[in-house]
Amino acid sequence: MNAETIGISIRDILQERGLFLTGIEITPDSTVTITVESNAGTVSIDDCTAINDIVRGTFDSADEDYSLTVTSAGLGEPFRVAGQYIKAIGEDVETGLKGGTKLRGKLIEYDGKNIKIETKMTVGKGKEKKQIAEIMDVPMEKVNYCKLLIKFK
Repeated sequence: MNAETIGISIRDILQERGLFLTGIEITPDSTVTITVESNAGTVSIDDCTAINDIVRGTFDSADEDYSLTVTSAGLGEPFRVAGQYIKAIGEDVETGLKGGTKLRGKLIEYDGKNIKIETKMTVGKGKEKKQIAEIMDVPMEKVNYCKLLIKFK
C-alpha cells in the first residue's frame, strides 16, 4: 500500500461526491491519513465513511496491518493543492511570503504560477482617512503559505 495506489482506489468516489484529495500521509508505523476537501461546501461524515469503506475494501487489513483516518482539510490550515486555492477565490486569505512578510486580503486569482491578492491600505488621518485597494501579483515561488483568514464577528 502506498499513497499512489490509495489515490487511484478513491479517485471515482471523490469525483462522484464532488471532492478532491489534499493529501495522503503514511507514517512508518502504517498509520494512513487521507485528507479531502469539497469542491463546493463541506465534507460530510458520509463522505469520509464512503472513502474509508473503499480503502478497507481495496486493502485487506489481514494482509497489511494499518490504521486509517479519513478527514477533511482543517479550517485555517495552509493550502496544499491547487483545488484549495481555486475554491478560495473571492475569500479573505492570509499569505506568508518567504522572508517573513504577511499579506492579508481577498484572493482574486490563482493560475498555478501566481496568485493575485487584493489588499486594502488606510491612508490619511481623521476625516481624510480612506481605504485604497491594491492588487498584489505574487509568484508562487515566493509563497511560504496561504490559508483562509478566519474572522469572528
